Amino acid sequence: MEIPPHGYGIVHYWIACGTHLNEVTVLDAQVKDTGVEQMLLEVENYWSAWLNRLKLDLNILPREVARLFKRSLLIMRTHVDNHGGFLASLDSDIMEIHKDTYSYVWPRDGSMAALAFTSAGFTDVAAMFFGFCSKVIAKTAFSATNTCQMVHLEAPGMR
Repeated sequence: MEIPPHGYGIVHYWIACGTHLNEVTVLDAQVKDTGVEQMLLEVENYWSAWLNRLKLDLNILPREVARLFKRSLLIMRTHVDNHGGFLASLDSDIMEIHKDTYSYVWPRDGSMAALAFTSAGFTDVAAMFFGFCSKVIAKTAFSATNTCQMVHLEAPGMR
């Protein structure tokens, strides 16, 4: 692509991943057949429809606050895999220093995110998380001697 001085151009590229060359070839052909612009439009429509399930009335908020709330929900959703695991972080720059990622699922943090999804009306996302937990947390992981007791905490001045 030639771009004149002070001009601009748009380039689309994609990465097709699979376990076999045939899978990658099929994915690449799907992108070429459908077209990048059409696929981007379909993705935008999917996530717009997902957000439209929101059970909260955001009309009482300033437009920018409502926009940021919706954007936050979308960002939270990017941390949920299709099997229900809520990843702590998708950030990979930690690899440079610590040779590790933070792509872990923490039940405590995931429970807080599940509460946020539930409060916004996305109970299906929370249900996926608890289904994930029921599969990966061992039944013998907790005993009478090492369980944590739940305590009721109140913020100062709250009754």
